[in-house]
Amino acid sequence: MTDARQTDERLRSWLDGRQPDRERMCAAILGIEGRFSNIELRRLEQWQKIWMVSPSDSIEHIWPVSKAPTKHANRLGNLVLLPPKLNSQLQASDPMSKADSYRKTGLLIAIDVADMIESGGWNKHTIESREEAILEWASREWAD
Repeated sequence: MTDARQTDERLRSWLDGRQPDRERMCAAILGIEGRFSNIELRRLEQWQKIWMVSPSDSIEHIWPVSKAPTKHANRLGNLVLLPPKLNSQLQASDPMSKADSYRKTGLLIAIDVADMIESGGWNKHTIESREEAILEWASREWAD
């Protein structure tokens, strides 16, 4: 299993780093989004809103930092990109109350999270499982 701190640092460097790294991350997330179907116009518009702002305005902590166990708060599995206004509105709400808002974005990656929350709640195991799935996908997608 990948060290969560190392994963968080790598993610931050891609998002806050040079433009090519940011574009690579954007392509990866759109790739995850597109694993179910072609990108629809509505979802594309949502993604454009996300990428036009600083990543810190779009990175949503599913389990709020103020409520999550310290070890899990900033793990990749506990993060999802959302349109900035929605991210600001949800802030420290509990995951179950966020699920409907995630679903309404139309973003498949957020809908996946909503499904996970509604089917089994949001906890340490869910975060670890989601992170592992994302890292496995990235390893396959970016294999050299």
